Amino acid sequence: MIINFKIKNFLSFKELEEFTFLSDWSHAEKTILYSKYELNKANILYGANASWKSNLFKGILFIKNMIIWSHDQSRSPKNLWYTNFLLGDQEEESFFEISFIVENEIYRYSFSIDPRTEKIMTESLDQYKSQKPTNLYKRIQNDLKSNVKEFEERKFLLRDNGLALSIFSNVGWEISWKIREFFGKKVHIFWPQYGNNPRDTIDMFNKHRDRFKNFLQNMLIAADINIKDIEYKTEKKDISKEVIEK
Repeated sequence: MIINFKIKNFLSFKELEEFTFLSDWSHAEKTILYSKYELNKANILYGANASWKSNLFKGILFIKNMIIWSHDQSRSPKNLWYTNFLLGDQEEESFFEISFIVENEIYRYSFSIDPRTEKIMTESLDQYKSQKPTNLYKRIQNDLKSNVKEFEERKFLLRDNGLALSIFSNVGWEISWKIREFFGKKVHIFWPQYGNNPRDTIDMFNKHRDRFKNFLQNMLIAADINIKDIEYKTEKKDISKEVIEK
């Protein structure tokens, strides 16, 4: 579960911007209570066309892609859809931070990128077992410091344009693998032109037909675009005769 995330110097976001699922009201049916956090079950974005909405989702997608794929030496940040704010200072680092819950543990993760070289400049992972976070590692370029033995043993694997979190998950460090699995299997962005398969929506209907339909209906009603209902049908068709005729 994502709590909030921040981005700076990415696409249309020049200054630091934050998007949060933290609720500013209490409503048992519409919020989830976890530890000290009360989180919205759903958020709706609205704004003018070609303003910022799509870029916000691209920010989440980029964070996800970096965590999952940047261990691969052939995957640079730009290969994973990174673009800094092109009208600003080209020497200013791009910054990303995301807080989330995995297996009842709260984490805060951040990293920054030099837009000129695509090198990872800073990276940090905190774990909250109490009100005060415990830093699992802190990285400045390829200098990584950690009190965790597994990190110290693997820091020689670091590369300029790969996240330590992704690299360590690929060689079996439990916490980093657990986080990578969370972003790979739990964080879904339905965006066909960015590599997501439209089949995902069909699979959701097949697995959770009534619940998913109800979810989509509520979203459409809230969006107020005059669509009140949707219907999903599957049909079996014998195409063998058509193939023979062709």
